[in-house]
Amino acid sequence: MLKRAFDVLFSVIIAAIGFIPCALLSVAVAIDTKGTPIYSQIRVGRCGKPFRIYKFRSMVADADNVEKYFTPEQLATWRRERKVVDDPRITSLGSVLRKTSLDELPQFLNVLAGQLSVIGPRAITYDELSHFTPEEQASLLSVPQGITGAWQCGPRNTASFENGL
Repeated sequence: MLKRAFDVLFSVIIAAIGFIPCALLSVAVAIDTKGTPIYSQIRVGRCGKPFRIYKFRSMVADADNVEKYFTPEQLATWRRERKVVDDPRITSLGSVLRKTSLDELPQFLNVLAGQLSVIGPRAITYDELSHFTPEEQASLLSVPQGITGAWQCGPRNTASFENGL
């Protein structure tokens, strides 16, 4: 209960302070990406419950069309890891948003809705869930996923399913 109280209070403060900067950032993202400024995706929440996570769009609007943007080598890596080095779909502003983690500011709305916590394990997709053993899945989904946690503070740019990080 104390953790949830912290999550709500902290998120309200961030939302109040960030409202105008986020509104301006939304306009910049819409211009940069030629799409809606907010990107959403279904993720796995606590107890396996699906929820829609929100982020500032950091890629071109048609980024889901990976065959259009990736070389055959990048496509193979994408299918295995769900990420590639030097992803051509990331816009110049998107690169800055990702480096500074500003792309994750809309997730405070997920925290207010009770779908995320400020601190917790990374919210993953159902495809990524299959890379974990049943025991790991049970442990991972036993707590609310978070905006920040060990993933963001540690190996997020070097982690892969192949190397086990």
